[in-house]
Amino acid sequence: MNCNFSYLHYKEILETALRSSYNFINFFEFINKDKFEKKDKFLNEKICILRHDIDYEVEKIYSIAKIEYDLGINSTYFFQTCAWEYNSREKETVKIVKEIFKMGHKIGVHLDLSWYENISIENISKYFEREKKLLSNILGIDLIDIFSYH
Repeated sequence: MNCNFSYLHYKEILETALRSSYNFINFFEFINKDKFEKKDKFLNEKICILRHDIDYEVEKIYSIAKIEYDLGINSTYFFQTCAWEYNSREKETVKIVKEIFKMGHKIGVHLDLSWYENISIENISKYFEREKKLLSNILGIDLIDIFSYH
């Protein structure tokens, strides 16, 4: 396998993981593993939690989501409400995110705290809730209660 960072190479990596008996789960499944009927599966299996922080080129991320979907893998995509490289309110961006969501992938907030002044640990949950509500309203979908951040 040649490491050239192409879509084909990404697919090959995922196929190798599947052949090696990795079980792909999402953050919700992992955090709530004790609530699942077959919680022992998490103790005895190789698991992989895929996440993607979207900083650039939303159009290209659709190809990655499609590869995962075609392989039966679900992952989590974290989008920013305010990004230097894309507009989360742009019609094409909303369309792509909704398509990714329809594939069964989870959508969350990629929180960029540099947009806020007077950042403190006490305020992070407030910032997250604000961003989550905004992005959920823009997209018209429910977002997960997990965020990634800069």
